[in-house]
Amino acid sequence: MPLSFIASKLFFIGVLRVRAALSMFVWPAIKGIKYLASSQIRKKRIQAVAATVMVLGGIIILIGPVRGSTQHPRRGGLDPEQSFVRPGTDGFVDGLMAQPGTRIKWGIPRQVL
Repeated sequence: MPLSFIASKLFFIGVLRVRAALSMFVWPAIKGIKYLASSQIRKKRIQAVAATVMVLGGIIILIGPVRGSTQHPRRGGLDPEQSFVRPGTDGFVDGLMAQPGTRIKWGIPRQVL
């Protein structure tokens, strides 16, 4: 199961995700900015800021061209043989409203619960 689904059902897991994001990204960034603004590196501040900008720019240039998954259903890369229809509620399927193998469109009912 995706972690976001679990976090939506269990509040504590969502809190842990936020705490993890803060401790991995936000707090180190704040500490780095404070260090660059401190008087400890007064003589080398321009070099430190330039090095930081170059490293961050390099990371953005390397990660920028990476696209998301090609198996996203809205991009047309989903294999129909591996597609599943899952209802949002519990229940039993009484009947299908479309014949197997026919194309269906978004928003058209597919089954009777």
